[in-house]
Amino acid sequence: MPLFLKNIELTFYFSASLILMLISFLSATCRSISLDRINAFLVAIMMVLFYGLRAEGTSDIKMYLDFFDKMGDFEDFPWSYGFYVIAQTIKSINPSHEFYIFFTSLFFVFAVLICTFKYLKGEPYKSLLMLSFFNGWYILDLATNTIRQGMALPFVMLSFYFLIYGRKSLFLLFAALGISIHWGALTPLCFGVAAYFIAKRRFLLRSITIGRPPFFIQALTSLTSILPESWWRKRSLTRSKKFLSALT
Repeated sequence: MPLFLKNIELTFYFSASLILMLISFLSATCRSISLDRINAFLVAIMMVLFYGLRAEGTSDIKMYLDFFDKMGDFEDFPWSYGFYVIAQTIKSINPSHEFYIFFTSLFFVFAVLICTFKYLKGEPYKSLLMLSFFNGWYILDLATNTIRQGMALPFVMLSFYFLIYGRKSLFLLFAALGISIHWGALTPLCFGVAAYFIAKRRFLLRSITIGRPPFFIQALTSLTSILPESWWRKRSLTRSKKFLSALT
């Protein structure tokens, strides 16, 4: 029997997601932007309840809560300043673990909802995208475990949105906010900005496309020269044994 039929809460959320999926299908079929907008908010509420009313069971959350309980000055805080401000704000409102989990979940879902409305403005697929987020393992992990990455990701996505539409000041603002929450946000930002400028230069894009195969060939040649000959012999012998065992 599936797990969602053994647990009352999971059964409720599974049933609710099916109903919201039906509404999402109707709004997309009829191209009803208003119905889709309302449904997207309903999906967001469901996500907040699902993420925010959970127990503090994941490994990263336990670590965050441990530092949250003994949090003092920023000098004693092991993470970036933006995340410190968020944690300090939560503690000033309510220092309980339950409120910490609920607030971080609300923050994450609200930020994802804003991204969805920005990228799909004028399209009746917002609730469908939110439902795909709700049913995705990656978003589940960002919302319930690796919450620093989860909080930083929407700011990175919003910064790309403003970069595409030429609003450089807002791009810099949201990029800085994302980096202030998690330093790792700098990596997708660098790659995204590089891809944006390369895509506008066709000659450079074609040069990279043409030059990519020789690069991989050179990398493979370097790898074969670095690895010892015994490693290649062992690998070849292992493959031969597997092939012979498959035949017999």
